[in-house]
Amino acid sequence: MMKKIFYLLLIFFFVFLLSGCKEDLPQPDTSNDTPIEEPKEPEGPIEELDEPKEPEVPIEEPDKPIEEPKEPEEPKEPEVPIEEPKEKDPSEMTDEEFEEYLQQLKDNEQKLMEEIIATFNETIPSETAVDLRLPNRVGNNNIIIIWNSNNPTAITGTGVIVRKTYDQIVTLSATLRGSYITMTYTKDVIINKIVLKSLDKDKLTFAYLYSDTFSSFLEGDFAKIDVINLCFAEITAGKINVNTVKRINEIMVARSAGIRVVLSIGGWGTDGFSDAVLTSASRKVFIDSIIDAIEQYEFDGIDLDWEYPARGVAGIKYRPEDKTNFTLFCQELRAAFDAYNPELLLTAAVPGGLPHLYEVNKLNGCLNYLHLMSYDLSKQGVTSHHTALHPSTNTYSSASQAVEAYAKAGFDKSRMTIGCAFYGFKSTVVDPSATANGMNVAYTSPKGNISYTYIVNNILSTGTFIEYYDEQAMAYWLYDGTTFISYENIKSINSKCDYAKKAGIAGVMFWDYNNDETGTLLNTIYNNFSRNGG
Repeated sequence: MMKKIFYLLLIFFFVFLLSGCKEDLPQPDTSNDTPIEEPKEPEGPIEELDEPKEPEVPIEEPDKPIEEPKEPEEPKEPEVPIEEPKEKDPSEMTDEEFEEYLQQLKDNEQKLMEEIIATFNETIPSETAVDLRLPNRVGNNNIIIIWNSNNPTAITGTGVIVRKTYDQIVTLSATLRGSYITMTYTKDVIINKIVLKSLDKDKLTFAYLYSDTFSSFLEGDFAKIDVINLCFAEITAGKINVNTVKRINEIMVARSAGIRVVLSIGGWGTDGFSDAVLTSASRKVFIDSIIDAIEQYEFDGIDLDWEYPARGVAGIKYRPEDKTNFTLFCQELRAAFDAYNPELLLTAAVPGGLPHLYEVNKLNGCLNYLHLMSYDLSKQGVTSHHTALHPSTNTYSSASQAVEAYAKAGFDKSRMTIGCAFYGFKSTVVDPSATANGMNVAYTSPKGNISYTYIVNNILSTGTFIEYYDEQAMAYWLYDGTTFISYENIKSINSKCDYAKKAGIAGVMFWDYNNDETGTLLNTIYNNFSRNGG
């Protein structure tokens, strides 16, 4: 109706404009006569003035533009949409018109949905090993898309996949809801199984990851790690307690990159081991709870970090028979793993240089790997190296000493790892005047752990510390006149990796992943081992 009114007003305007222009036509004739009659003195010019009478034709030309505005009436195509149901106010439509109008809207919406579904068929793969993009809205239309999965543990409604060691078939469904109609879409998607990294290679890298301080994985780090030891589950009433482990789902994403995630039980000060392994019955309860946890979370094995059997240095309960009971527990757990899934790993973290705490030769038959904690090895009360590679006058013990001690006790070197410390020991010397470099003197404050990240950002950046090197120990330390720091750096990590290759051990492990946000130390390990097929 409005368009009709507009066109009527436009026609009226042109009629008015035409009549007004006709009244003004004589004026241009008068104005042209005046300049023509002025030069009458010579007769020649008078004849020449007859020629300009041609402008009398253009004088009448304004009649043409006056009629030209009628041309907009030629494109009469817009008149068709004027009468379409879309352009008409639905409240003014008849029932038949409204039904036709509504059907047109439905048809248009259906066509759009069909186009969206066609796009889904093209973009959503039949099988995948990566997360899917499942939009909940397409373009600027009013169509809302709601996704569902018949197996949310394999793929969520937002397209996040959780791969397992076998292929999974998941039916995805989408409900497309518009203003007038609803359509559905379904597609079966195969979630490709995880292909775990082979452990049959020259050198391996085991990363201890403390869940309490975990934030995120650095880009590219999945390629540099073979196994993650996720810390720490504890022991409650003789059973494993996985509730003490944080952010499991986020960390388990590493499995999609082929990294095995092994659950580590224990840690410094964790009690409950002595009671849990005391009898055959208690060991069975403990083992059954471990199998349940593995089944629930898809862990790739268990790491035992009992600090320490038959010793109460961490304030935990202990018994003389812990040594034997630990062996029995490891043997029985290995048998349970072989029955459930022989590919499951069973490893143990043990203190460097203390093989007498274990029946090492018997553990050799049931543990896949023995992780030597060749850190925290400094002298008591005196500044010294805490993670040296070799012995010197500045060490209490060292990584190479630990390897030889456990090998002599009966464990296969090829399944040992030595520890790299992604942290340093910081202490304050008693008498700065008694030392030039801070080494081998009494310290006043308890040793404090500081991360490699902190060392880089807050220690090395000051320019006040001097770095010292012990050629025998192949270890480094920092000293600024009062503060002593024993730590790992690129050069000491290089030395440990080189030793691992020459000594024939399995590789290295490190504590812990979160302590180096720069990625420098892990990258150093990777560069050493990748060049050698590790």
